[in-house]
Amino acid sequence: MYLPCKDYGLVARIAGIHRDTVTDYIKLYNQEGLTGLEKVNYQGKKSALAPYANKIREHFSVHPAASLAQAKAAIQTLTGIERQPSQIRQFLYDLGIRYRKAGQIPSKADPEKQAVFVAHTLNPLIEKAQKEEIHLFFMDAAHCVMGFFLCFLWSLTRYFVPSSAGRKKTQYFGCCPRNY
Repeated sequence: MYLPCKDYGLVARIAGIHRDTVTDYIKLYNQEGLTGLEKVNYQGKKSALAPYANKIREHFSVHPAASLAQAKAAIQTLTGIERQPSQIRQFLYDLGIRYRKAGQIPSKADPEKQAVFVAHTLNPLIEKAQKEEIHLFFMDAAHCVMGFFLCFLWSLTRYFVPSSAGRKKTQYFGCCPRNY
């Protein structure tokens, strides 16, 4: 079967491809038909970083990068190969490494430390106050809650960082003399 064409340039403009590509496709169709056109023979070029893929993946699973510049520096240190940030981004995506937001896991209070405090510090003070040996005051403090600011990391999986659940604070106590 032969596909005649008088103006390859017009076909190329309509298809949005180069005229030589139209010529190649017509020759391929004339030789092999539709099955020839269905083949994809493009193999692309392998990256110079490809031999280091496992090493880079292992590094980022332990040490995620906070930015592309940091990832670029880490890859250059590991491999000795320097690439542009856009190439680093694509290579990381090819490895399954994404720019992910870190999550937080509320940290838990230590029940053992609390029990020790109650047994050795608080209960003896309460007993002394009941015997009127001391004045025991329970006060509420003004405080700043220490929070965790989530960031983004180039990592294989989403990172979860233990942080305060709004209970860890810097406390400020104020007092004034009785006769003011």
